[in-house]
Amino acid sequence: IFSLFLIGLLSDTNKLSSVSKRFLLQILIIIFFIFVNNSFIPEIKIIFFDNLLNKYKIISYIFTSFCLLILLNGSNFIDGVNIQCSGYYFAIICALLLLPKSLFNLDLYNQLLIIFAFLLVFIFFNFFDQCYLGDSGSYLVSFLVGTLLIKVINENPISPYFIALLLWYPAFENLFSIIRRLVFNKKSIDNADNQHLHHLLYRSFKNKSNLFKKNITGVMINLYNFIIFLIGINYLYDSYVQVILILISIIFYSLTYKILKNNLSNEIR
Repeated sequence: IFSLFLIGLLSDTNKLSSVSKRFLLQILIIIFFIFVNNSFIPEIKIIFFDNLLNKYKIISYIFTSFCLLILLNGSNFIDGVNIQCSGYYFAIICALLLLPKSLFNLDLYNQLLIIFAFLLVFIFFNFFDQCYLGDSGSYLVSFLVGTLLIKVINENPISPYFIALLLWYPAFENLFSIIRRLVFNKKSIDNADNQHLHHLLYRSFKNKSNLFKKNITGVMINLYNFIIFLIGINYLYDSYVQVILILISIIFYSLTYKILKNNLSNEIR
């Protein structure tokens, strides 16, 4: 965990600016972590793929590593305005704390409370522009919560798609950004831009202070996600409902992005 934090810290201080090098180091550290802790995603409710996960450990390690890599880098993508990334993971922790306490052993529940307390304090200062996650913070928080969620799914018979619902936003932001840069903008995927959803939403608020725009953007995005999480909590064991909620969120994201993009384009014209 400290190694991933260190990679982010080197990136924040411009001592490790190469995206490919950071990605390679992330892969090595995550695979090592999964191997040592024997912590991997057990199933995704697709029989053929679940059989592969159970039969071949190497596939389990690769798949789990792939999911965590998407989560880490997607979380870095959404860390663009105040309380967005930290607030998103705070919403996840709040959703987990609303679940029956019997789903968690004592150690796991205490870990939830520790992360809850840390994020609560951080969000307070971040709201007033006094601190930021940066790459180091987004890697740290996303990895802690991601591995914690793997523990939750390994210890309970709840639908794995509830966990996917909790993590849909950074994962889809990652995928959407890659497609947008490669297909539509004809740019390299490591070419940073200001065309993420939060950037468009931020720019849609006119004649407001920067602090207000950063805070309201993060609050609006996280409020939507928390509402979706609350709905998902009522269908913990129903994978069909969880998948529908994920699809609704993806459609809502895409439509919102298109509307904001068109409005901003029309203003420029």
